[in-house]
Amino acid sequence: MDTRTIYDFMVVANELEFEELSEKLENHLIESKASCIIFESAEFTSLHESALISILNREDLQMIESEIWDYLIKWGTARNPTLPKKLEKWSDENFITLKTTLQQCLPFVRYFHISNSDVMFKIKPYKKILDKQIWNDLKQHFILPDHPVESIILPPRLILKQELPERVNEAFSIIINEEHVSMISSWIDNRQTSYSLTNNPYEFQLILRGSKDGFAPRTFWDICDGHDNTIVVTKVEGTDEIIGGFNPLAWDKTKTEWRKQIRVLYFHLKMVISKIQFLVELKK
Repeated sequence: MDTRTIYDFMVVANELEFEELSEKLENHLIESKASCIIFESAEFTSLHESALISILNREDLQMIESEIWDYLIKWGTARNPTLPKKLEKWSDENFITLKTTLQQCLPFVRYFHISNSDVMFKIKPYKKILDKQIWNDLKQHFILPDHPVESIILPPRLILKQELPERVNEAFSIIINEEHVSMISSWIDNRQTSYSLTNNPYEFQLILRGSKDGFAPRTFWDICDGHDNTIVVTKVEGTDEIIGGFNPLAWDKTKTEWRKQIRVLYFHLKMVISKIQFLVELKK
């Protein structure tokens, strides 16, 4: 049974107040990493409040907290179709209406695990629906993240690291060869001379191949999230050019702001090869 059908059954079970069945179907969707289906479905805004609270209370939603906030606002505004479409036209009464609708859901948002930029651009416009203490503590946390606050800080949601797909007897690359690997490894270590094929201290392991795994952003984040010391290699279509880069930091889908790193490396190669794109993990 596909995930879409399971979701439809969950919605029906929830509407009929079959709580045990609804909970089991919800668990299946979350554990199979299909939580996005719940939120992206056209029926999401028709979910009963109890079902939404049950979902928000989970530790394993596998979603960025600011995205959860966006969907919560979507659910609340859909429940009040008379609210103005443009936020700048909202009155204090409009905010009170939304706050009343979401009052049972708001305590389950992990506010202190939302990035500073998302707090400013996503939370701040709706600060009137928050308790004053929450908003004041968020502002303090924004400026002085190490200082204690009065609000309860919920733990971050669990982000499960995607297991690498098994690739039995599969070459890590059909773009670059072992000589290229030695050359790139030398650049990473800022060596004046290239490693030889026998003394290269690094092992390249394939994580994602676009032509096989797909090029969708969600695919990238599902597979690569949590991996550090990675190299991206891309073949430029219609040319013999290869471009790529090395990132020592771990990919983190919970972060939305830029991070500084002086060891980032970009490189350009020219070689007659097949077109493909992939990501490899570097281990030393």
